[in-house]
Amino acid sequence: MADKKDKDSKTPMYDKHKKYHDLIGRIKDMRDEKYFTNLEEMLHYHAADYIHKNKGDDGKVHFNGDNKKHREFTDTMWEKAAEHIAKEYLKMDDKAIKDLKGRKTPDGESVWENMLSRYIGGMDKEAFFDNVKDQDEMSINHITESYTKPIVGRHHQYRHTQLLKKSITEPEDVKGVEDYISMAKGHNKKDLKEVKKRKLKGIEDAIDAFGNVAGHLQHGSYHPDKPDTYK
Repeated sequence: MADKKDKDSKTPMYDKHKKYHDLIGRIKDMRDEKYFTNLEEMLHYHAADYIHKNKGDDGKVHFNGDNKKHREFTDTMWEKAAEHIAKEYLKMDDKAIKDLKGRKTPDGESVWENMLSRYIGGMDKEAFFDNVKDQDEMSINHITESYTKPIVGRHHQYRHTQLLKKSITEPEDVKGVEDYISMAKGHNKKDLKEVKKRKLKGIEDAIDAFGNVAGHLQHGSYHPDKPDTYK
């Protein structure tokens, strides 16, 4: 039987769901951090400057099948993102960065690239280039979609996954996430129409399912303390 608070409230099970709503809010707020804005703006500026210096008469850069030239550009983009993450997120100084860049694993791989690719969602230089190698021209209009968003989006995903791993840690959170998803789907039919209600198998499954919901929910939707935000 529901307690009196749940029965009388316009926001049923408020206390139960507040933790998960607040977690959604923290994930959404993270994307608006100045840190991410600076990363995105820096990458966009570098790409735009490259286009300005190398464009043809049509205002586009044409790689003309020159993978070496294209690869040099994407490698530089990756390096600039990695250095931003190292300095602003990991709080590394120039000396520490230089030291990492000079080290190799026993297999001869770059310690720097191996370490920083973790923070870009597992995307190393090779994977980044693979995303765009078939695009033989580059214009201002598609910098964000093809070159900036893959890096910033993967770094954001890494950050919010770490937050979820710190927040969804107990067996009772599995049931809590199931209940939250069920309630959120009821109030956000449009946002969450592609999210399936299902029995979660454990903490890792709950983290994955919750991350999926967070990616679909619009900022500020389904606040358990604000019935007028229900959709």
